[in-house]
Amino acid sequence: MIIKYKVEVGFKDKYTGEKVKKDTVLNVGIKRMKELNEKGKGRVIDIIMDDTNVNESENEKTDENQKADSKKEETSEVKYTEEELKEKTVNELKELAEKEGYELSKAAKKDIIQEILELQK
Repeated sequence: MIIKYKVEVGFKDKYTGEKVKKDTVLNVGIKRMKELNEKGKGRVIDIIMDDTNVNESENEKTDENQKADSKKEETSEVKYTEEELKEKTVNELKELAEKEGYELSKAAKKDIIQEILELQK
């Protein structure tokens, strides 16, 4: 299933690191649509049923997101060790996460460090 999603609030894509402008139409999967809806970034304008992808699970990504992940892996050369992260302040960790396109869900420094370590894999 492919979902046509119209961006109503510009944002930085967490998979590609690129800025997505208002009024852009994205082709996304269900999981990515839910992420964007939670952040209030836009709205669904069309859903395309594709017989070959009808059984797509919630956790699978569309080809577009898989390509974006590959591109991110190719361009993201910086990997941080736990020791390097521990030397940073919480604000520095949050800035680093934003720069890398990571969406953090924790507030405590030790939890943020663990999230970054997991997300950079």
